[in-house]
Amino acid sequence: MRFLKYIFAGISLMFMLSSCEKEVIIDLEDSVNVKVQQTIDSYISTLAGAPNGWLVDVMTSDGYYQFFMEFTDDNFVTMYTDNINHPDLNAVPKKSTYNIRSLQRITLAFDTYSYLAIINDPDNSISGGSGNQGLATDFDFEIDSLVNDVFTMTGRINRVNAKMRKATSAEKKAVLNGGLMNALRNVINYKADKFCYFRSGDIDVSVIFNQRTIDIAYIGKDGKTLFESSVDAHIRPSYDIELTESFDVAGKSLSGFKWSAAKREFSALLGSSTFELGASDKSVIPFYKLFGLDRKYTQMTTLKSLFDENNSNLIYRLITISSNMANTAEASIAFVFDEAGAPIMKFTVYVNTGVYSIPVTYSYSLTYNEEGDEFTVGEAYYNNDPYGYCEYLDILLTGYSIIRYWENKTFTVDWSTKTYNGWKMGTIIEKTNTNNQFPGVFF
Repeated sequence: MRFLKYIFAGISLMFMLSSCEKEVIIDLEDSVNVKVQQTIDSYISTLAGAPNGWLVDVMTSDGYYQFFMEFTDDNFVTMYTDNINHPDLNAVPKKSTYNIRSLQRITLAFDTYSYLAIINDPDNSISGGSGNQGLATDFDFEIDSLVNDVFTMTGRINRVNAKMRKATSAEKKAVLNGGLMNALRNVINYKADKFCYFRSGDIDVSVIFNQRTIDIAYIGKDGKTLFESSVDAHIRPSYDIELTESFDVAGKSLSGFKWSAAKREFSALLGSSTFELGASDKSVIPFYKLFGLDRKYTQMTTLKSLFDENNSNLIYRLITISSNMANTAEASIAFVFDEAGAPIMKFTVYVNTGVYSIPVTYSYSLTYNEEGDEFTVGEAYYNNDPYGYCEYLDILLTGYSIIRYWENKTFTVDWSTKTYNGWKMGTIIEKTNTNNQFPGVFF
């Protein structure tokens, strides 16, 4: 009898365990769904509950674009942009919708037309991009974390970085008065005809403000070693600049630049100290240290718009002629090595086929002075011209000596005081005729 009790007890225990296991599985499934929805509700509540809205930084192929957003708990968002390619949008609110969904991960989606859609537009004339890819950015973002009122996110398609943080009342007020675009313009135009720098000890640090990046460089104490970097920047409505990553200056960390509204000047934030930016007619870093063969920048591109219309110099005439054959009046020079490892210069212009522009590239042997700022160009050749464009253009432009112009001449390089769309420029100068110059934006 006792034996039968044990059997019945064992069978009952098995049923109980089976029943418990089944209930646990159901509870887990319900628990996950509930927790996801609770997280989504919490995110929406946090977004809508920010009294002064949010500053949003979104990475693009042109650097970080900044937006100001105010969210409601019924899925509406009002947005402002710093997109200076569309100046008519300055301080103009754009209302659209958003949603937070559970996809592979919890995702913040801007699901109707907004200012984010502009930088994603495949029409290059709208987005300012190239290759019909917009600015290689996103408008749906996976939420990675929410820590101390900062959302860290990753774009779903292009995997770009994005962050949102609560704005202050002062930042909101500045945004409503055009602070996003005004801050960017302030940086672009800041002493644009000068070269900025600051001195730490006996080191002069060059600072070049581009649209959304800062070029920083200095020469080490040995007088030879170059330390340089192009750092993405967040440009705040207060006009302050935050570097996305610090730059080391002789063991001290450069984190950004502080704007003084009273002095209308920037100061560098280096370690725990600040250093006012000076400005001079010449850069503290010679251009040849950065541009040329096997340097940071190896290519320079010029446009017809960079020249004076009355300019009679040879390069200007090249651009004028090429504009009749190309969708864009553009030419570029690049310093590279050929397959055998020999230094060459490549000169590219564009031929319009009636459907699209084809880059036509001529190569030149190159003698480069590694210790100075000059190079000598040899004879032009083209060994890969299957459609005959090089030969065609060479013959067409023979009377202007355009392709042959570069041959057997020596050139120097220097900074230009001109800027193009907020970018500092350099120039290539013919040594025996300094009127012949090739100004351009360098890459």
